[in-house]
Amino acid sequence: MNLPAHFHPAVRAWFERRFGAATDAQLRGWQAIAQGRDTLVAAPTGSGKTLAAFLSSIDGLFKRGLDGTLDDGVIDVVYISPLKALSSDIQRNLEAPLSEIREVAREMGYEPPEIRTALRTGDTTQAQRAAILREAPHILITTPESLYLMLTADRSRALLRNVRTVIVDELHALMRDKRGSHLALSLARLDALCERYSVNNAHRTLHGALLDAQLLAEVYLAMTRGQESLAMELEEVQAAEAKYGVDEKTRVKY
Repeated sequence: MNLPAHFHPAVRAWFERRFGAATDAQLRGWQAIAQGRDTLVAAPTGSGKTLAAFLSSIDGLFKRGLDGTLDDGVIDVVYISPLKALSSDIQRNLEAPLSEIREVAREMGYEPPEIRTALRTGDTTQAQRAAILREAPHILITTPESLYLMLTADRSRALLRNVRTVIVDELHALMRDKRGSHLALSLARLDALCERYSVNNAHRTLHGALLDAQLLAEVYLAMTRGQESLAMELEEVQAAEAKYGVDEKTRVKY
């Protein structure tokens, strides 16, 4: 099936040329994301979960860039991965779709906006960090620890006050230790920061697995029961727990 109609024609044309058809996980995820809902997308490797999360944000940035409402000087999307190597790969892999979508847009007669990305991890040099402060990216790719550091410094915190979307990847890697709890605090601080500046409520796109132990249990239970893909709202978690018999012991186990 093709992309939903709410995607920009240039984005739809690029996707159809590149992939042909969307997966069920992508279609269900895009539907919830388009409604501004907190969304969980859980599906097997190769289902396009990362693209599902990113493409909605790219589409929104692209549309706002075309109509002249794209904010410069602030970060719009934050992608968080517990793995520095994965973050680096994501940034490299993100540049290709952005470039290709711009080319398709030009073919269709549009003047595409420049959508900037940047990587901020423990390996980021001082010069690269300074460049982020000078010219904020629209999409920031980072780690839990680097997000925390950005939230504690005045200049970098100011760049985060207009964040609309947070994508959290590979969170099962955080559930083994206290990094998950630490990230929960950082996300709560980010929420408070965005609300303080009266920005449109940021919607979080949480994909792969979630911070909350209840949600993590739901993901594993659903997938071990043969659920190929899962796109659900956070409000549905309690009902899902009752369905699968999740209790405190189960949460500890998972």
